[in-house]
Amino acid sequence: MRVIDQAYLDFLHRLREGKCTDSDVEMLNRRVVGQSVDITSILDVPIITPGNRLVMAINDLFIAHYSQHTKVYVSKAIDYVGKKSNREEVPKKVADKIKNWPNTSTRGLPRELKLFIGISIIVTSNIATELGGTGYHHLTHPPDYIIVELEHINMNPIHGLPTNHVPIMLKASSFLVSMPGRKKHVTFNRRHFPLVPRFSCTAHKSQGQTLHKSIIDLVPLNGKTEGLGIEFASVRPP
Repeated sequence: MRVIDQAYLDFLHRLREGKCTDSDVEMLNRRVVGQSVDITSILDVPIITPGNRLVMAINDLFIAHYSQHTKVYVSKAIDYVGKKSNREEVPKKVADKIKNWPNTSTRGLPRELKLFIGISIIVTSNIATELGGTGYHHLTHPPDYIIVELEHINMNPIHGLPTNHVPIMLKASSFLVSMPGRKKHVTFNRRHFPLVPRFSCTAHKSQGQTLHKSIIDLVPLNGKTEGLGIEFASVRPP
């Protein structure tokens, strides 16, 4: 990612050359968030982690917090197997196997997408409704499109939309699923929006982004996600 914090950038240069100083260690220690951070104090700070499953869990944690105060719309992907002319319902064993797969394993299309107006998102390739109240609102069908505001783009405004606002349409893709006892893979077809929340992202996805501040997850990847939000040690610019 692009680093605009000069003190941190200087540290990275010294780290690359193996010339870190005691002052560098002191600076890093001052930036450790710790294990008792209040989630409300880091709502606008992306958390960079080493794995996609942890990203999904952190995103769900933050969205659960927002659902207490706003409407969260839950859109489920349209999944099927077979060709378009002969669609079949997804077998339960196949659906259960990929239920918790990250979007990176499903061609960028999430199984379930939770959004609210104003959420920061990442595009991987205003929901108008009369639903009332806060909490989760499960949509019967995905909307035709979602309006998003994109940063750092130069384009002519679309008629009827504010500057840098574009509609994101449903995308269709397919991927293979291997099942025990089967010689051939199952071709899994999915239609959904190529979007994911940006409360958290992997280090790979953060490359090229300009983040005013961020939290870096330094806990070794062990597959556990219990206690998210209080069980990770992190660093961030002041």
